[in-house]
Amino acid sequence: MSHLMRILRADERERASQETRATSTPQSGSPNVSSPSISTISRGEEPMGDENNNDNTTSGTIDYGTSSPSESPSEASIIRDRTVKPLKWENFWSALKPKNEQSLYFKIMTQPDQLESIAIELMDAYKSNKKTAIISILQLFVDLSGYKKLSIGAVYDFERENASQVVQQMQYDLLEEELKNTGKFLFMKPTSFAKGAEQILAQFLDHLLSQALKSQVLFDEVFAPHVFQFVKCMCFSRMSGPYVTGLLLVINMITSFLKLHQQIIASRDDIDSKSSAIQKDIENHIDFLYLIFDKQCFIADKRWALVKIRASQELFHWTRFYPDIFILKRRCLGPLMKMILNQNELVRLAALTTVEKLIRCEEISTVLKQRIEICLKLVSGRFVDVSPQVAVKAANVFTAATESFLDKISEEYKKKLVQEIFHKDITLGKAAGRFLVTYLRRQNSNGEQLLLSLVVTAFSKREFLEQLPVFLESVFEFADELKDWPLFVQVLLNEDIRQGAKTALIKILNECARYVLTGKFSYSRQVKQGPRNDNEHINLANAIIPHFTQLLIAFQSEKVSLQKLIELLSFMDSSVCRDDNLDDEFNNIFSILKKMFMATIDRTLLQNITNVFAVFGCNDRVESLKIWIKSLSEDLMQMSPDCDKSLLKQIREKTLKASILFSRFDLITVLRWQDIFQVWETNFKLLKYLVVCCKWHLIWRLRQVMRLPKSSNGSNGSEPTDLHLYIDCKAFAYGCLEMLEREKPSPDLFLVLETFCDLYTDFDAELKRKREYSHFVIGITEPTGLQILFNFVTQHVIENREMPLKQRQNLLRKVINVLNLNIVPFEYLSKILRFYHTHYADFGYLMDHLFGQLKATPPALSLIIMHTLAEIYQEILKTRQTVDLQTEQAGFLKHLAKKFASIKEMKSNNDSLKFITQALNFSFRTQQHYPFLYFARYFAKHLSEDGKNEAYELFTKSVPKETTQNEIVLLFGRTLK
Repeated sequence: MSHLMRILRADERERASQETRATSTPQSGSPNVSSPSISTISRGEEPMGDENNNDNTTSGTIDYGTSSPSESPSEASIIRDRTVKPLKWENFWSALKPKNEQSLYFKIMTQPDQLESIAIELMDAYKSNKKTAIISILQLFVDLSGYKKLSIGAVYDFERENASQVVQQMQYDLLEEELKNTGKFLFMKPTSFAKGAEQILAQFLDHLLSQALKSQVLFDEVFAPHVFQFVKCMCFSRMSGPYVTGLLLVINMITSFLKLHQQIIASRDDIDSKSSAIQKDIENHIDFLYLIFDKQCFIADKRWALVKIRASQELFHWTRFYPDIFILKRRCLGPLMKMILNQNELVRLAALTTVEKLIRCEEISTVLKQRIEICLKLVSGRFVDVSPQVAVKAANVFTAATESFLDKISEEYKKKLVQEIFHKDITLGKAAGRFLVTYLRRQNSNGEQLLLSLVVTAFSKREFLEQLPVFLESVFEFADELKDWPLFVQVLLNEDIRQGAKTALIKILNECARYVLTGKFSYSRQVKQGPRNDNEHINLANAIIPHFTQLLIAFQSEKVSLQKLIELLSFMDSSVCRDDNLDDEFNNIFSILKKMFMATIDRTLLQNITNVFAVFGCNDRVESLKIWIKSLSEDLMQMSPDCDKSLLKQIREKTLKASILFSRFDLITVLRWQDIFQVWETNFKLLKYLVVCCKWHLIWRLRQVMRLPKSSNGSNGSEPTDLHLYIDCKAFAYGCLEMLEREKPSPDLFLVLETFCDLYTDFDAELKRKREYSHFVIGITEPTGLQILFNFVTQHVIENREMPLKQRQNLLRKVINVLNLNIVPFEYLSKILRFYHTHYADFGYLMDHLFGQLKATPPALSLIIMHTLAEIYQEILKTRQTVDLQTEQAGFLKHLAKKFASIKEMKSNNDSLKFITQALNFSFRTQQHYPFLYFARYFAKHLSEDGKNEAYELFTKSVPKETTQNEIVLLFGRTLK
């Protein structure tokens, strides 16, 4: 990190320098750029040309001494001198392990704790023999580039300084065969190993340049021309090894020079000619190195990601040293913005991380403010990125910007980020949630205002309303106000706040309480959290319960608010939150709830009250309700076509409330089976809830049977344990199907379908640990019953455009869940899957989930797909006697086959081959089936080469001799070649 810091600093200086040097930058492997003292590199255009540069260009070399450093030399030293761990030369990297113990490569990479002493030793050697020391340094650069056998001393002419020629030869004559074939060198991949190696190199360069300065050789006539010219030539190489290594050397040398520059400024009391000359020499070398960095670092090539990653990281540190130089004069934000758009995900991440750190750096905010708008504009483009990690980092940048640049965050940016709160990736959702809370907190002075601001955002769009749990899941951990229960009560009882806002706030309170007490929201993108401690329940109870009666009264006319408030009580653990201090409040609440139960006919409210009674064990109140419901049997006997309307109203209310109370309390002794079963046939519209009562009657009886000792159940092998229960289960299942056919289509019938499905899923839940009672699960095998069921599902659920989509999806989900329990024959799945193409927008995700479950039990997936297509094919044959590929029916089958073939579960060779095998058997069964191969070919297209070969072999073995000239058969055969 520290060496990249220095590079950025050097870049700013080089860019601002406008000397009268005039040579061209070579585009080939033979750069024509001289050493720092006589640099002739053309500066080219500024990297951020779209910025307003009228005030930012300079005609002379940038003077670092006139810019106040934002970071002290000691701080820079801390960043740079981190302890590095020894490298583990294993697996992929073992081939690059240094072997020559006398080489610098061996010494620094195997003794990272001795870097300073190695540098001192090298400088001592330089004083006695400059050539040997220089060759040793250049050999290090060559070794780092991946050349194992090349001896730089044999090819480098010390007197002629032929760096350009040597580096060019390294691409051709001196290129080693192994390196040519593998391309392997130390910094070829942005891995943790390469990072560790580069940290060692960076620290060594720190010590090397520092010791060279102390020894007064850094700027002599030998060291700089040889070392820096060779590095420059490496940066212009066409070979990845020298190019990447050279740029990393440049980057780290810039950082080293910047560190030396600051040390000189900090250590001198008076400006003397000697220190001024050294400072100028350092600045010239920074300019020289930065110019190379600027011209070569940002070449578009995905192989060189490590260079860009390190460059983006170091830009932060350079900018902290001299923000006015690097931001305004060198305009280093230009290259940084380009890296935000880089193809490599790691480069984009590194660039965005640097932008975030720059924005969070208070000491440069004044300078950065002059360029922040274009930064935010480009970063906002990463809110939508193929990598959720990159999008997360972009959101974090805007979160950081709320601290110093809130006025630059437009409403458009805010809306874009709020939209990401609902992203399926929870990490991105939470990053956007963090931004929103931080943004709103900066605009609101207290918790009440923040809470109301969250309400406004959460309910600002219609599509947000049904995604409230997702919204809260994204913002919850960043807003302590969302678990400040006294604050909720304070706002809800504040008469100055409009009722609509309070209703929305109660919904938020409900979800937050659910999460805190149960570990999950009503809908979540993540795994449920662990159980919460008792204090959470106690805290909520202490804050809410003393005011709960007042809240019930305040919202008695608000149905939704009442539902959510009462449901909140069911999340509590009655064993820990109902202490003596709150006992009177709880008893008063339960009395009110009982009165509400008797007064309301709202199903949701009734269910929530019932759940509260069950959680808190309100048996005395339930017993009085049972007595009231027990009279239902007598009321049903009195019912007649000319009976009093008040009786009918009472029956309707009792059946509804009995069906709800039955879900949590055993009413078997209150309502006898013979009194409620099939009574609904006399007046279904009035007695529809008796269907639900019957379902619960069967479930409670099943629980009773399972609790009995096996010896008392009268079980004898395959005979049902409780014959009466078995008979009643079967009668109820087929009775529901008869109702679906007998009654005219109406919304009430969907309750029958829903209850029919719920019976099976509830039975399955009860029997998970006691499968010996699974004979009570009644399979639907009679053709008439199957036809009734699937006719109703297809006509009145799948194709019923008048019904709300969410209700249709919920019903189909229940039906699919029942099908997964093997209640109906496997092949009947085709009755639903045939709509995969035409109704994908409405039900595609449900069918995709079904495919995933079928995939887990091979060969079920290929079998049902084959059966579905074959069934439709035979239907066409039945009506038209032949399959004409130009007809609408054939077009339907074609699109369905293509859709089936494209699902991810069918992309494996194994499943595709199974389908092809089945398709060949079906197609060659009769001549009328030959055209089926036209549809089967879509599955063949996804086979691998080996898979196609195997399928072709099956094809040649299966094809009848008389069909060899059939056009469709030939087309299928060509598909396999």
